[in-house]
Amino acid sequence: MPLHQSRILALIVATSLLASRSGSQQTPEPIRVNDNLHAAGTLRRGVLNLSLDTRVGMWHPDGDAAPGAPVPAFGETGRPLQIPGPLIRVRAGTEIVVSVKNSIADGVLTLHGLVSRPISAGSSDSVQVNPGASREIRFRLDAPGTYYYWGTTTGRPFRARTREDAQLSGAIVVEDPAAPPRRDRVLVIGEWADTTGGASRDGGRKRERVLLVVNGRSWPHTTRLSYKLGETVHWRVINTSADLHPMHLHGFYFRVDSRGDGASDTTYAQPRRDLVVTDLMRGGSTMSMTWVPERAGSWLFHCHIPSHMAPRGSLGMPLKPGNHSTDLQPRHVGNHALQGMNGLVVGIHIAGGGVANTRAERADAGRRRLRLLARPSTNSTDASPIYTFSVHEGGAEPPQDSASKAGTPIVLTRGVPVGITVVNNTSEPTAVHWHGIELESYFDGVAGFSGRVGRVSPVIAPADSFEVRFTPPRAGTFMYHTHIDEGRQQPAGLAGALIVVDPERPYDPATETAVLITSPQDSAAEARAVLLNGKLEPAPIDVRVGVPHRLRLMNITAARPAMRMELRQDTTALAWRMMAKDGAELPAARQASRPARQQISIGETYDVEFTPTTTGILRLEARTGNGVVLLAVMPIRVVDGKK
Repeated sequence: MPLHQSRILALIVATSLLASRSGSQQTPEPIRVNDNLHAAGTLRRGVLNLSLDTRVGMWHPDGDAAPGAPVPAFGETGRPLQIPGPLIRVRAGTEIVVSVKNSIADGVLTLHGLVSRPISAGSSDSVQVNPGASREIRFRLDAPGTYYYWGTTTGRPFRARTREDAQLSGAIVVEDPAAPPRRDRVLVIGEWADTTGGASRDGGRKRERVLLVVNGRSWPHTTRLSYKLGETVHWRVINTSADLHPMHLHGFYFRVDSRGDGASDTTYAQPRRDLVVTDLMRGGSTMSMTWVPERAGSWLFHCHIPSHMAPRGSLGMPLKPGNHSTDLQPRHVGNHALQGMNGLVVGIHIAGGGVANTRAERADAGRRRLRLLARPSTNSTDASPIYTFSVHEGGAEPPQDSASKAGTPIVLTRGVPVGITVVNNTSEPTAVHWHGIELESYFDGVAGFSGRVGRVSPVIAPADSFEVRFTPPRAGTFMYHTHIDEGRQQPAGLAGALIVVDPERPYDPATETAVLITSPQDSAAEARAVLLNGKLEPAPIDVRVGVPHRLRLMNITAARPAMRMELRQDTTALAWRMMAKDGAELPAARQASRPARQQISIGETYDVEFTPTTTGILRLEARTGNGVVLLAVMPIRVVDGKK
């Protein structure tokens, strides 16, 4: 029996023993999900008193009617257990007195995070509570920000907290008394898995359980968040898992107000607040964000790692145990959004307005027309599909390209309406998400969810088509990609670059290059390489001495959330200027020259610009996050700048 399964059995036995001694039923008490809407404890005269108990309860992350599992959880003494644990929310300057009891019979409880902020030099972050014992912990919260506390009964460090005790977490919010009070939501990310760090293998063993939750529930059972059109939305996102999560918001940009690591939190000055559609959250990190919904309808906020939003069975187990090539790609579900997705996903509903925008997008005057053909390559098979996206705009259809696993770049013009008819000539359903584009919800590409009541975005069945209409409001670097069976269809080739240019500055391949980073289909190949513009060995590009050249970098890989791109000449790292993130141009003050090395997570785009000074050969390198493993190289030939 695997160690983690024996641990679960031990929890059940321990719970049964405790129950039998008290004369109660031998069933763990139910654990309630905690939406972090109410602060715990009692506040009197600047002191918050909180009494916590740690017990084993029955957790139902897939809904109350779905199978549950016995796991340790926090709860206020005399009240139900909660996942995540009780919310500590106070104004800066509050003293905290927490009494913690460990009611788990067979495990020492180790607590972290119940410490003062700012953390004093040399102070301990760890408190141990023996089975049946209680401890009182005193600390003071003076630094405004977003933090958390966490515990373990298995003794595992944070970087390895994936087992059944990984839900022993709770949020800590410290409000600035000088700032006006504001309504916000606290979203706590949790994970229960049988490997660490998001790896597909742990000691040579295949990953089985992958259960990801937000405030104790997995999609489609996460709480739907509702807002009004034009309302300012504030979220605090806390990643209490040890995994990386590039968090993507559909349809809108958000500003990152602060980032933290649980111990400290940095609030940025206004000019330094990134405007993004995707932001990477590392294990144990926090983020506060602000956005304004400008279009009505239904939208998603989710992790962009395909396996973190892929369909799973109960409690995160594979749908088809033992068949890992098809675990994540059930192609015949009735509703993709509700049956073909799972895990780290939050649904958002924006009420009101939108009629004028809808009518505008239905108008045909001045609209450019394109066809986007999803087609199988000549050597595609059902077991190993190879697809291409090809752009057709007048005349005969373009020939099929069997050498590339990347869609044809689409170049649009800011302010010019476009109608793109997606034609599905593959043998399986698909849908297309226009990543980073601000458009009407109905066209956003989440089949069965995007849109509004009475007008929901459909799946594109084989031999069928769907027209997407929008008017790009800003120039920048974006992507388009499948939003069905992403773990199967994206590596098969259903992704492409989407470039929007200003009317006065058309796309110029002599001075700019789109670089789409995707994954090989084979997981073994992905461990060694990525594809650049659909190829393991991409063709070289030519640039001119003294002429600035823009690289539009896009990561839509399946499992490379921490990779980085570098520009080198031989072994020497060069310099470039960061121009834009996720299609949003950076302020001029932030476009200074810097070393040509940039981490790029899944769902992110970066525009960088460099100016060659001498002729020769440069290398655009894709590397692992630590820079050790070279994943791909795009040669760059620098020629004389004279025409």
